[in-house]
Amino acid sequence: MTALTIIVLVDPRWPDQIPLGIIPYLYGVGASHLEVTPDIPAAARNHYHQLAALPAPALSQPVARLVITSDDTDPRLMEPTETAEETATRIFRAPSRDDPTWQAQNIMRRALTVGEWEREQTHETLLPYLREETTELVEAITTQANDVELMAELGDVLLQVLFHAEIAARRGAFDFGDVVGSFIGKMRRRSPYLFDGTTSVVPQSEQKRLWELGKHAEGRRAGKGQ
Repeated sequence: MTALTIIVLVDPRWPDQIPLGIIPYLYGVGASHLEVTPDIPAAARNHYHQLAALPAPALSQPVARLVITSDDTDPRLMEPTETAEETATRIFRAPSRDDPTWQAQNIMRRALTVGEWEREQTHETLLPYLREETTELVEAITTQANDVELMAELGDVLLQVLFHAEIAARRGAFDFGDVVGSFIGKMRRRSPYLFDGTTSVVPQSEQKRLWELGKHAEGRRAGKGQ
């Protein structure tokens, strides 16, 4: 009977969350057949080993090895799914890894790791590119460019946001998630009706009042050094 080699590619943001389809293979696979790579935090590793020690369900195919990793450069992920008559490889991916926003962050992180030009950039040296991309976005809007062109220009501006956020992350200041959190915080303060369950249309006058109220409160906190 063909034995399975199973590779589970989890999301490094949530390393203890696995696709449901892997559960029958993980339960009771046994410690000798389970490999959890070092990039997985200790708490999650221990949890996986506990599950592997549970009573095993009946499977149509035995599991020779079950690998859990968050490293998408693991060479075993590049191997063909059918490796030999005696063994076959199945790969399970956490669906959250397909999140395009997270992929964009990873691309920028990778660019600043291996790209010589990117590694040399600063907030100041990127200013001409930010001005250029912003100008091109304005031009696309004012000339009523088609949606594909508008989308591309918005993507170019997003690249600049990602770039600046990654530069800041490298010096330990903030990252893209913090930028997003800053936006959410501002909307909570200035547009509270987006978070309190309001379902009716909010009049512009009320929107403006709440926006200015939140803005004023922010100024008071900033003045107090909060």
